[in-house]
Amino acid sequence: MFVEETIDENLTTEFKPTRTNLIFKLPEEFLPEFNNVIGNKCIDPTFELQLRTIFSEGWHEVEHDLRYKCKDDWNDYPELSRTFNGILASLETHEWSIIQLFDRLAYSHYKSNNVSAMIRTKLRIRLQDFIITENLLQFIETDNSLLKDFFKIDRFTVVSLLLSNKPIFPLTIDNVIYFINYVFLKNKEIIDITPEILIEDFKKINLRFLDVPPPTKNFVAV
Repeated sequence: MFVEETIDENLTTEFKPTRTNLIFKLPEEFLPEFNNVIGNKCIDPTFELQLRTIFSEGWHEVEHDLRYKCKDDWNDYPELSRTFNGILASLETHEWSIIQLFDRLAYSHYKSNNVSAMIRTKLRIRLQDFIITENLLQFIETDNSLLKDFFKIDRFTVVSLLLSNKPIFPLTIDNVIYFINYVFLKNKEIIDITPEILIEDFKKINLRFLDVPPPTKNFVAV
């Protein structure tokens, strides 16, 4: 259960890591199991999830080991410390640029009716294959409103549900489309051709994660 979100507020004149921390609380039904594991002791049912992008985490690992733990090494060289912060500024700009590039690429594929490429560049997740089967592709290509619905789907929500539920179905592009349609779009024609084994898996999806607000920073990839 989502409790709260805290995000560092940086000045416009400085660059440093922006931490996004999410606080969650374990559901009541999980507490007896956790208490048994740790010997019937009372535990704090809340926990914190810290989010960083890949670029930010890479910079932070270097900064933590070679500057934060060795502050004296930098005391007489403020200009070098400032340059080091400038590298983070460049990474943030490059990261934002990559997100914009993929969003523009997804839109271009949407306008040209290239469904497979649109979904790949829109979701940006690692799949086992990249080609939509012909019968499923026809449903989307011939229905402009359905194609638009797939393009407008919120990437953060889709990825969050996949990560939080750890579904057993293989992450093929077909299965992800079936998943998005079953949970969000609910197009009957696609539901009718969705394999029954997938539907049984989809029914187990915990939708409580939909209550978690998206972060203020987008993420390049999972």
